[in-house]
Amino acid sequence: MRTSTMILAGTAALAAAVAATALPRRSRSSDGILMRVTPDGDRWGVRVDDQDVDAFFDTKRQAVREARTRARNQAPSRLVIHRADGTIERSHGYGDE
Repeated sequence: MRTSTMILAGTAALAAAVAATALPRRSRSSDGILMRVTPDGDRWGVRVDDQDVDAFFDTKRQAVREARTRARNQAPSRLVIHRADGTIERSHGYGDE
């Protein structure tokens, strides 16, 4: 029972850390799109405007490449790249001049 309590506590801590690093949701009409590269098990997903993942890739590099291309083509936009633990690694804006 103690192990399951530790796992639940770790899961809650991870969820809190992800929520604390999450960027505010951006409105498509005023600020463009928000594109995210997120871990999904052993794959990486690309999601647009916080909707369900619409593309999966075997590597993070492939997902970032696809998301970057989409973000540039749909500027103004923001690309947020997450680490495997769900925290934000980096963020890029396109067409924000």
